Amino acid sequence: MPSTMTHLMLANKVYENSPIEFFIGSIAPDAIAVREDYSYKVKDKLHFRTSNNPLKDLESLAKEIDIAKPYCEGYILHLFFDAYWDRDCLKPFREKCSKENWVHDYRLEISKASAWLYHNDNILRKIWNDMINYKDPILENVQGITYEEILRYYESNHSWFNNFNLGESTAYPNAFIDEYTNSIAQKYVMWKQNI
Repeated sequence: MPSTMTHLMLANKVYENSPIEFFIGSIAPDAIAVREDYSYKVKDKLHFRTSNNPLKDLESLAKEIDIAKPYCEGYILHLFFDAYWDRDCLKPFREKCSKENWVHDYRLEISKASAWLYHNDNILRKIWNDMINYKDPILENVQGITYEEILRYYESNHSWFNNFNLGESTAYPNAFIDEYTNSIAQKYVMWKQNI
């Protein structure tokens, strides 16, 4: 899974100047983390990580919901990005780590990448602030994620962003994130045309 701000970077590359609901959707699946009964098992299922064919399952979900609605399409984009990131970025990181606590090291690197973008990319920070200040309720409920959970997820991340800035990630520096999100944006546009 990539970082929150990396999701926003991709969303902005797919549809620059989109309605704010699209950007909200692009981080919504991770709002499950605010639940009291949160577990990686539930998140992995919601993100199709337990699937034999995550992109096929994602295509089925995209056909079930109205992806003409910006929030719903952003939600689909998030899961699409995660499927590629897990294979292309998370898996190689894990394979290089010899430690049992690779998760801690990985989370630190994606956190650095996200904080770096928040503190250094004015466009993404504006999108983030627009999401924080968005007041209309999101009525769509995809995979059980509620707008209340999304708001709590924002608040938690917003506080964290304002207190965390350790510099650029060595595993996922900004130049890599920029190039990788360019390639995923192209893949997504082609994938969407075929569903």
